[in-house]
Amino acid sequence: MALLIERIVRRAKRWLTRQSDSNLIDFPKYRRHGAYHWRLFEEDEVYQDLVRFICSLPNSKCRILDLGCGDGVYVGQLALLGHDIIGIDGDSDAVALARDQLAKRSLTNAEVIHASLGQFANSSPRAQSFDLVYSMDVIEHLPDPLELIRVATQFCKRDGVICIGTPIFRSEATVSPYHVKEYTKEEFGQLLEPFMDSLQIHCLRARREHGIVIEQGYMCGIGKPC
Repeated sequence: MALLIERIVRRAKRWLTRQSDSNLIDFPKYRRHGAYHWRLFEEDEVYQDLVRFICSLPNSKCRILDLGCGDGVYVGQLALLGHDIIGIDGDSDAVALARDQLAKRSLTNAEVIHASLGQFANSSPRAQSFDLVYSMDVIEHLPDPLELIRVATQFCKRDGVICIGTPIFRSEATVSPYHVKEYTKEEFGQLLEPFMDSLQIHCLRARREHGIVIEQGYMCGIGKPC
């Protein structure tokens, strides 16, 4: 009964938040499949490469922000390396799963906050205080992708690093039904350039439709805030 009540409360909060935040992602995979990114990290070397790429960005122990952390697998791996990290996500199911996974590993240097991008930006006093701000597999879901980029630049130190990762557009037939828009490399660069100095686009392999591995199926835009 207690579990049922908790689920009803979470759904009500999700519905209320959607009414005031049109850029909040409703992502049913967490309700259906649980903390599936943690399983992917254990089983899939292609997904491991994406997580390890982010883990390779900090040169030393630093303070990190994950925008759209989902079930927290990136947060967990960075915390295991000794970094202090905060993850935010607007999906209450994802946040509950992330907190559970972090608690199982006793990762006290990691915190996950239930908030949309707009809520976090408007309520947090931590502007300009993170050495690394990253977001993986989020921007393609957003009706307003610029909000994500603005929040990333707002919370990144002037000498810090921003990384935003997303699948590379291949064809209309292969666009995920969960995605608002998938970007070509050119489109992605044009989107990020007004906000990021020294922008570089790194291409990585990714497992896409029907489990096929695409050698340049994913891209990460990396740079410093303007």
